[in-house]
Amino acid sequence: MLHTAIDAYNKGFRILVYEKAVASLNEQGHKFALQHVKSCLQAKVE
Repeated sequence: MLHTAIDAYNKGFRILVYEKAVASLNEQGHKFALQHVKSCLQAKVE
């Protein structure tokens, strides 16, 4: 999800991520990715 969100952001899209609809290999990676899209891409995480 992270790299797709970055690509979309770079193309001018607003980002919305449903937290329970994405996964990671571990909890730490999951939390990092969600925080990263919120803080760096101004994404809305629900």
